[in-house]
Amino acid sequence: MKHFLIVALLLVVTFFSHSSRALEQEHLIYADLLTRNNSTHVKVAAQSIYNKQVDNQELFEIAAQVLAESLTDDIKLDEDTKAWVVKAVGVSKSKRYEKLLLSIKKGGYSSKLKKYTKKTLKILTKSADSSFHRGDVSLQEVATRIANQHKTLTDVATEEKFASVFLGDSINQVIDKLGMPNKVRIAFGSRKQPWVGRVTYSMLAFNYEDLGSIVMHFVSGDIDNWQVRSIDSKKSFSGELSQHPMMTKDFGQMRAYIRELVKNASATPLDLDIAAERLYTDIHKEEYIDTLAWACRLLGVNGTSRYKNTLLYVIENSSYRKLRKYAKSSLKKLPKGDEEQYQQGEIFNNKG
Repeated sequence: MKHFLIVALLLVVTFFSHSSRALEQEHLIYADLLTRNNSTHVKVAAQSIYNKQVDNQELFEIAAQVLAESLTDDIKLDEDTKAWVVKAVGVSKSKRYEKLLLSIKKGGYSSKLKKYTKKTLKILTKSADSSFHRGDVSLQEVATRIANQHKTLTDVATEEKFASVFLGDSINQVIDKLGMPNKVRIAFGSRKQPWVGRVTYSMLAFNYEDLGSIVMHFVSGDIDNWQVRSIDSKKSFSGELSQHPMMTKDFGQMRAYIRELVKNASATPLDLDIAAERLYTDIHKEEYIDTLAWACRLLGVNGTSRYKNTLLYVIENSSYRKLRKYAKSSLKKLPKGDEEQYQQGEIFNNKG
């Protein structure tokens, strides 16, 4: 047993001292989420491991420890999250985790958890020299190693590099271009499912200091992976507010500018605020309807709930069906959140 504990510890140490390739950094993010003692964060990590079929022994060890501690409520996870962690452990196909899963099958746990545990037990076909035991991994030590390695892998990303990230880029491409984010958080989106209605899903949000944030959603297809859904740049407009391209009276010029922002996902916070302001002030101008429809689209893909009230205002007050249609569509794309809402006239208070 002593020999096994030493081997297990070496495995964990080896994982957190690997070279800084993008794939290893991606795994580091999942390890971080697993140790956060939060159902949503743990579930996103477990789903990622399962859906991408990540073959990483160290992640399996961490997931198994999280599962073991959740069974006694030392880590409080909801039943759905526990089931996903079981499925993540099952990706290993290793009998090393058979004893742990059998304890769930034979214990007084929920029928849902037992259901997925039984399915997972059937695919544990790889032989193992030893069984996993609770305590083989110290989650506190793992969290410390994650934090230390994270610091060494966080590059100084530049505005030029940040601008090179595009919609549809994979999580690995983002990390290759910018290095590890300063902070990883969970954002939320929603979509309409046939026969089900609107469902909410979790997204990964990478924050880079002084540059902005990148929100990714999980896309299933030929290659299941996290892909960039929206980009929020902090790059600010340095000129006078009246000179901003979206403050023009030429609605054709304004529309062209907004279309480029949507196409390249390059809108700054000021761009978004001005789009909201123009919706408030020009909502009754027929010649602006097509342009303002693009403004609604812009607010819908920005990945923040800050413009919920703006879109609701358009829906409730516009007499133009087309504009209401785009406002409704964009409103549905906004993630859940309690961000401070944009107020009409706010840009004039914040920008001289």
